[in-house]
Amino acid sequence: MWWSDRRGVLLALGAGVLVAGCGFSPAYAPGGTGEGLVGTIRANDPGARRDFQFVAAFEERLGRADQPRWAMSYQIGFGGASATLFYEIRPIAGGDVVASGAVSAQSRLSDTDSQFSSIVARDDAELRLMRLLADQLVTRLYTEPGLAG
Repeated sequence: MWWSDRRGVLLALGAGVLVAGCGFSPAYAPGGTGEGLVGTIRANDPGARRDFQFVAAFEERLGRADQPRWAMSYQIGFGGASATLFYEIRPIAGGDVVASGAVSAQSRLSDTDSQFSSIVARDDAELRLMRLLADQLVTRLYTEPGLAG
């Protein structure tokens, strides 16, 4: 038992050295790429249910922008088990687009025999898609050089 515990510790230490050696740093650590994005992007007001779901998921990841630097307009294309988010980000005071693009997500729908179960499964898949879109967008925004600085 002692040998297996020792091996686990050695593997953990080795993994830590590898991660540190490759330049990895947590996004929300002081000076990390995510630190400059937290609370700085205000998404357009949601209009539809899936917009509310997306904005809520986006704000869970980056926080609500009380004093935003950036304004994000977005449009969600929804097609059953897949969704695409098109976005543009501009300075809050106006100006040229500093970041734009699209992210996509797919989810599975459960086949059920009852109408109620089908509605619940569809709603659940839609919520998962909006969360996936928020995750992918935030990941993409970490690499935008003009936003975090």
